[in-house]
Amino acid sequence: MNELMVAIWMVTYNHEAFIDAALQGIINQKADFKYKVFIGEDFSSDKTKEICLRYQKEYPEKVELITRDKNIGNIANALDIYKVCFDSSAKYIAMCEGDDYWTDPYKLQKQVDILEGNPQYTGSFHETEILDSSGVISGKVYGKDINDIVSTEDIFNIYSIFHTSSFIFRRESLNIPNWFSQVVSTDIVLFSIISAGGNLIKIPEKMSVYRRHPTGLTSTDLVKQTYHYNRVFLMRCLNAFHNYKFTEKANEIIKYHKEELLKQQVNPVTQPDAFLNPPFTEENLDRYYVRKSILEALSLSLTEFRGSFLDVGCGKMPYKEYILKNSLVEKYIGLDIESALQYDTKIKADFTWNGITMPFEDASFESAMATEVLEHCPEPEIVLKEVHRVLKPHGVFFFTVPFLWNLHEAPHDEYRYTPWSLERHLKNSGFSHIEIKALGGWHASLAQML
Repeated sequence: MNELMVAIWMVTYNHEAFIDAALQGIINQKADFKYKVFIGEDFSSDKTKEICLRYQKEYPEKVELITRDKNIGNIANALDIYKVCFDSSAKYIAMCEGDDYWTDPYKLQKQVDILEGNPQYTGSFHETEILDSSGVISGKVYGKDINDIVSTEDIFNIYSIFHTSSFIFRRESLNIPNWFSQVVSTDIVLFSIISAGGNLIKIPEKMSVYRRHPTGLTSTDLVKQTYHYNRVFLMRCLNAFHNYKFTEKANEIIKYHKEELLKQQVNPVTQPDAFLNPPFTEENLDRYYVRKSILEALSLSLTEFRGSFLDVGCGKMPYKEYILKNSLVEKYIGLDIESALQYDTKIKADFTWNGITMPFEDASFESAMATEVLEHCPEPEIVLKEVHRVLKPHGVFFFTVPFLWNLHEAPHDEYRYTPWSLERHLKNSGFSHIEIKALGGWHASLAQML
C-alpha cells in the first residue's frame, strides 16, 4: 500500500496553546502509506504561524503550510484547504482542526484499512472525547451512541452526530456546493455530501479529542446568537442538495429550531397593534383573524429571511422593524408600484416600479415577501417572474393572498386564488420547492361574512 496517499486537512487561527498537540498527533501516525498535512494558517496574531513554520522545517515531507497576508475567515480558509487537498494526489482526506488532536498513532492506518477493504463506504469516523476549558475530559463522547453504519438520512440531525477530527473520506466523493460559504456548520455539510455517494462506517474506538474552549468557532457570540437561524438555512440547503429525498426529516429539524427561535423572539407582537395585531372587536373581526394569521405565518418564516430582503408591495412597511429584529436580514428594501395608494405621506417606499421590471439586478436578494399583493396584479406571473429574477439561488419568497375578502382598493382588485392556481403560477415563474398553507379557516371566513 506504499503508493497510497492521504491528505490531512487542518485550518488554524490563534491556536498557539493547542497547535503543538494537534501536529504531534499527526506527525506520530504510524502507517504503511504516505500522508501529508496541509495547514491553512489564517494570519494568526499569536505565535501559531511560527509553530507551524517550525513543523514545516522539521518535517518537510509531512507538513505543507499555506499562509495568508490577512485574515480571510474560517469558512474561506476551510474552502481553500479543501481545494488544496482535492487537487493533491491523495486517495483519502482526513481532518483535524488546529485546536483538536488525535490520540491513537494507528488512527489513519485503521481507517484507511477499513475503507480499502470496503469500497461501498465513502468515509469512516470514530468516537471522540471532549476536553472542557478546565482541561478535564468530560463524560460525553461524540459518536458513541450511533450505529456503526451511517446513512445520509442519519446525518439529518439537530446536532452533528460525530466530530470532524474523527472523519476520513474518499477524495473523489468531495463535491462542494456553491452555498457552502454561506453556512456555519460546515462539518454537517461535509458529512452529508460525502455520504451521498455511499454510507459511512464507524470504528467504535476513541481516537481523537475535541477541545471545547471559549475561543473556538462555535463558542463565539455571533455563532451562538444565529445558531438556530443557520441550522434552518443549513437544512434547507442540504435537503435541496439531496433533491428533497429527506424533506420529512429536514422539516422535523427545522420545526425544532423555529420553536426555539420563537422562545427567543425580540419584542413579539402580543399587544394590540392597529396593523400587525388589530384588537379583537366586533368591527375588527375580519382584520383581526386575517392579520393575526399572517403575523403567525410570518413569525414561523423568520428563520428563512437573511441578507438583503425585498418587500414587494410594501405600503407603509408595517413588518419592517419586526423582521429586522427577529431574523438575519441585514438590509430591508421596500418596493411599491408607482401608482400605489398613499397610506402615509411620511413613509415612502425605498423604490417604485412600473409593475413590469423591478429596478434591481439579477440575484440581488436572499429573501423577499409580498403580503396581500398578488390579488392586485393584473398579470401575476409578470410579478412572480420578476421576484424570481431578483432572488439569489436558494432564495426564499414568502407571500400571502386572500381566498375570501371583500372588494377593496377598487378598481385595483383582480383575483382570488386557489392553491392549485397559485402553484401553477409559481412553477410557471421558475419557483420550486413550493409550500402552500391555508392560514384562515371557517372562523376567518365567517368573520369576513359577518
